[in-house]
Amino acid sequence: MQPTPCFPSPAVPLLRNFSAAQTSEALNYAFIIKEYSINVDGEFLNLTFSPSSSPNAYAFVNGIEVLSMPDIYSNLDGVLVVGQQAPFTIDNSTALENVYRPNVVFGVPASADPNVTVDYWTMPTYIAPTNVYTTARSIGPDARINENYNLTWLFSIDSGFSYLVRLHFCEFTDNVTKINQRVFDVFLNNQTAEQGADVIGMAEQVDVPIIPDKTNKPQYYDAILNGVEIFKINDPNNNLAGPNPSPGSEQETVDPSSAQPSNTGSLKNRTGIIAGGVGGGVVMLLVIGFCVFVVLRRRRHGNDTSTNDDPSGWLPLSLYGNSHSAGSANMTTTGSIAFSLLSNLCRHFSLAEIKAATNNFDDALLLGLGGFGKVYKGKIDGGMTKVGIKRGNPLSDQGVYEFQTEIEMFSKLLHRHLVSLIGYCEEKGEMIVVYDSMAYGTLREHLYKTQKPPLP
Repeated sequence: MQPTPCFPSPAVPLLRNFSAAQTSEALNYAFIIKEYSINVDGEFLNLTFSPSSSPNAYAFVNGIEVLSMPDIYSNLDGVLVVGQQAPFTIDNSTALENVYRPNVVFGVPASADPNVTVDYWTMPTYIAPTNVYTTARSIGPDARINENYNLTWLFSIDSGFSYLVRLHFCEFTDNVTKINQRVFDVFLNNQTAEQGADVIGMAEQVDVPIIPDKTNKPQYYDAILNGVEIFKINDPNNNLAGPNPSPGSEQETVDPSSAQPSNTGSLKNRTGIIAGGVGGGVVMLLVIGFCVFVVLRRRRHGNDTSTNDDPSGWLPLSLYGNSHSAGSANMTTTGSIAFSLLSNLCRHFSLAEIKAATNNFDDALLLGLGGFGKVYKGKIDGGMTKVGIKRGNPLSDQGVYEFQTEIEMFSKLLHRHLVSLIGYCEEKGEMIVVYDSMAYGTLREHLYKTQKPPLP
């Protein structure tokens, strides 16, 4: 029998001059997992590891998994580039690398009803696990606070590539069951990707455009997100390999109000945004591409005539590796980059300063341990000032929203019997607050230890 000829797929460079040590140090990773999606035409997948030309270099891998998967990323009609009309097609020749799949409800107690059943309807159940759609992050229940904040995620990426971003939405709360109750806008790279997004409306009417009624304002000033995935798309040379991250490099500061659309490809200009949409059932999936940060913004009042409602300041709070999430204040400041809200309220510490103050979180300086994390004694400003440093535990129930609220509240709360807030640190996934030292001891010590002198 004459064998069927096999034409191998073009080689896709996944990594080039890759340094596991440099990557783990720069991104503060204990281990590194690389996940790729590649179409294989033949019966074999050839995966080759080759040492670099350096005489001291060697190639290694701890484990390899090869899994067959359904075609859930392709779109025969293409996906649209934000701000452009020409579609971008994802087909069998497209190679993808998953660079982010963060838990967007990190540090926030799940508010899902365990009795809720997710109806996938026309969408396959393997599109995402059920628990993705039964938990979500929103701005919060306080409408007054929501009017001043956005939900914002900031992600570091390799320049020179396009990115596919999948946002997962599902309304599962009892108080949002009708159209025009929760309506928000989605921004990618400071450009509108979805205006007037209404999850209920998009899920119940598949492929039918929903035009919000401008005369009736939404019931809730809120935004919601259940999950996000970000994939790097191979460049025109069929390449996925990017440079090693630089150790100790500072996260780039992004000013959304000053960012301008550009048609050139670079990290600072952040161009080549790809966007498209697919809807189905109670679960709605929006496919969007090439974004550095994603902003879900609550809709303003229906009679709001402001023409410039982009946030002018950021507070990037590290949540997931070198991605950032925050509630961004809507400020009216124009012109130069506005300082983030919390930076105006108190001092911002680098992680290096915090480590120096606590001798790299030495247990000998430990003052206490609670559900939120650990509290250390420390010294700042060259050892001149004694402070208390509270370091958040990533597994605690306190998340970014609570962390930010604590800073805002205690920066305004001054009393001689209460410790004063000095500042905070949010570098590399940390949630750290710095307080004045309790020179006279804790209230507990004065109540239960008679050796302590009375409070002044």
